[in-house]
Amino acid sequence: MNNYWGLSDISVRFCEDKYTRVFWIAEYYNTMSSLCYIIIGIIGSGYSKKIAVGLIFVGIGSMILHGTLRWYGQWIDEIAMLSTITFGIEKYKPKQVKKYYLPILIFLYINFYQKFIFLSSVFVFLSCYLCHVTKNKLYLSFSILGGLCWLSDQLFCDYFKQWNLHLWWHIFTSVGIIPLLIN
Repeated sequence: MNNYWGLSDISVRFCEDKYTRVFWIAEYYNTMSSLCYIIIGIIGSGYSKKIAVGLIFVGIGSMILHGTLRWYGQWIDEIAMLSTITFGIEKYKPKQVKKYYLPILIFLYINFYQKFIFLSSVFVFLSCYLCHVTKNKLYLSFSILGGLCWLSDQLFCDYFKQWNLHLWWHIFTSVGIIPLLIN
């Protein structure tokens, strides 16, 4: 394997074959599908600036993560994910999100990022809470579809490899956040 960016040092693995389309992009389809976040963030910037900027950073971080399979891409992607979901909760429940919540989340993430279960658990909890707060069925539906794709990519790679299910996680979760941006 090429390993253009060096040996992978991320704490999660993705099903997509590595360095097959372009010699300097580790996971081509996962990298390209990350553009969805950037596009929707740019379009949504007129509605909710914080969520839109968060989405743009999710896209950039995800592109770096999937393009290089290096820890710094993982940090940008996952800190942006936690920030964006916190901004979403803050938009709908501003009094519940204290100024110190996000710095504490980021501090914990930095200390536990090698334990992917930490990010997964916190992100799922915050997503469920955001679904509860917004009562937005479209956001809920797309989050569930994206989550099923992500889980299937992680747990059943041998069966679904050709479907590039993590790519669909990017598409569903980026499209699913549109109602939260514009409301």
